[in-house]
Order: sequence, then C-alpha cells, then structure tokens
Amino acid sequence: MHEMQVEPDVETYANYVLTNFDDISSLSNLLKEQGCPIQTSALVASEIRHEAANGRLDKVLALISSSDTPSVDLILFRGSLTVGFKRCDDVDLWSKITELLYKDGRYCQTPPGPTEAVGYFLYHLIDSMSDSEVQAKEERLRQYFHQLKKMNIVIPHNIFRGICNILDSCHVPELIKDAVLLTDREKLSQGDIAKFAGLSVSDLEEKLSQLKAENQPVEDTLKQLIFALCSEENMQKALEVKARYEPDMVVGGYAALINLCCRHDNAEEAMNLKEELCRKDSSAVLDATKCVSLVKVLWKGGRLEDAINILKEMKEKDVPIKDTTVTSFFHLLNGVALQGDVEAVNQLYESIVTIGLAKPTGNLCSPLITVNLEK
Repeated sequence: MHEMQVEPDVETYANYVLTNFDDISSLSNLLKEQGCPIQTSALVASEIRHEAANGRLDKVLALISSSDTPSVDLILFRGSLTVGFKRCDDVDLWSKITELLYKDGRYCQTPPGPTEAVGYFLYHLIDSMSDSEVQAKEERLRQYFHQLKKMNIVIPHNIFRGICNILDSCHVPELIKDAVLLTDREKLSQGDIAKFAGLSVSDLEEKLSQLKAENQPVEDTLKQLIFALCSEENMQKALEVKARYEPDMVVGGYAALINLCCRHDNAEEAMNLKEELCRKDSSAVLDATKCVSLVKVLWKGGRLEDAINILKEMKEKDVPIKDTTVTSFFHLLNGVALQGDVEAVNQLYESIVTIGLAKPTGNLCSPLITVNLEK
C-alpha cells in the first residue's frame, strides 16, 4: 500500500494490522524498517484505540500528550476510549485524558469544538454503563465530575440534561447534584436548578408560602418544589404539596408527579393526576417515555384497558415516537411476557401495532413467543 501511495485508514490498521502484533512498538519498528510513515493520524488513532480497548489508559495519556502525535479527531477513538474508562478505575487518568481532549486543539477540531465533543464523550460513557455499573462507580464518577470542574471543563446544557436523565434512570439522584457542576448554571431555568442542583426543599416551601401570602405568582416556585421532591423520591410529600396548591399546578409539575408515581408503582395516583391534567388542559401531552411508564404501571395495577387507552391517546395526540420509544415498547412487552400474562402481551402488542405506534419487527414480536415459553 505504501508503494502504491495508498494510506491505510484507521479500520485497516485496527482490524488487519495491529491484530498481528503483540505490541505497538514491534509494528512501529517494522514500519520504520520498510520506510513507512509512523506518525499518521490513522495509525495513531488505531494505537489509541488498541491501548484504550485494553484498559491501558496510562499509555493512552502518553500517546495523546506527546508533542509528536498528529491531529486526531476524538470521534475516531471515542468508542474504544469509553471501553477503556470502564476497564480502568483510576479517576486521575480519566480526568487528565479528558482535560487534554478538551484543551488540546489536536483532538476536537470538528465544529462546534471541544465543549460539545467532550460533552458527547461523557454522555456516551455514562450511557454505555448498566444501572449496576453506574451505581458501583458512583463515588468515582462524583470525584471525576469534581475534578473536571476544577479543570474548568464545561459541557452544553442539552448534553448535561441527557446525562442527568440517564443518572436519574439509574437511580443515582445524588450524583446529579455533582453533574450540574459541569454546565453553565446561568443558562439553567429555575425549574432545572431545582430539579438538578438539589436546592433545599424547606427554602422552596418557605418561599412558596411567602409568595402565596403576598398574592404573588407561585407557579414557577411550585414547579421547583415539585421537581425537588421528585428528585428525593418523596412521593407522599409531593402529592400533599400538589393538593394544597392544585389551582397553581402547571403541566411540567403534573408530568414530574405522574412519572414519580409510576416509579413507585402507584397506578391509582398516576391515573388520577393524568385525568386531572386533562381536565385542566385537554391539549396537554406527556412525552413518550412518561406514557410508556404509565402504560406499564397501569398494567401492573390490573388496569389493562386504561393502559391501552394511553396508547391510543399517544396516537391521537401525535406524541413523537423515536427509536428509543420502540425499544421501550419492547421492554414493556417483554416485562409483561416474563410474568406469563398472555392476554396482556397480546392486547398491548396488538394495540401498539394496529394503532400505528410501531411496526411489527422481529424484536417487537419476540415477547409473543417468550410469554408462551414462560407458561
């Protein structure tokens, strides 16, 4: 290839060249002997991939910090680096590598630059972990976020929200308060600050009472308080606050409360809140994730007909259906199938497909087989 002036790409080096050598130095020596360039972006990217995939982050740091290393876009080795971070527990190495990627112009040249590139790396790192992995690494992730804050690393608000949603789904709400360090607080809404930064519930309650006594608008503060109580999983207190200030409740507050009730398998309260929201605003729409959660909790509560009605409403109100939503449908059906509920699986599947919320793919159909194996 060198004689034909064809430059091997990253995949060629990674899949067909490096796999034939015990170590990278052997390959470098042979390339030198043959007069081939050894400081190409493709070769360096494949070296970083190789070392990262094997958990050798010390060697990754040496490679990316070397002045001899050419420009290599992070996207070329992001996946392998994610694997490397999961295989290595050295938070100092995590931080030093992330700082270099963020501040060294060689690795994030693609617009809009390092803020977004490093933000997406953090998102993919956490998204690649299972719930148990995130929980096991909670303290290391906390240290990591604090070190990145000291290094003045900032990530975009939209990516930060995505990370927080993952942490919330992994049931590590306390870690969200540390992740908020990585975004520009001035760009957060008041609701976000209460939801993500863990502001004092007692302070919000006091402020709410004061505003009410002064006949001032309380909607934003009420929503902050609801979000804060939801982040603490304090369902009983959140429902009490809702009942006390029901005329001032807004859609966002109801959505958070419904989701909280679903997490606590409280089908009756979740449905009551949903009906109350519809009476207040018939055009109000829950997002797909909350709708699927509601369907699941209604089925668990023995309210299959109500669950199917939620699916119909998703179609009627044009709730956006993404690939992740279809995946959620599968997990919903599979969970029902594993409980051996043949009737529910059949009816839920039939509704999802007939209504047009998803196409009858092999993956979506598989719970129909699973439920019969569980009988």
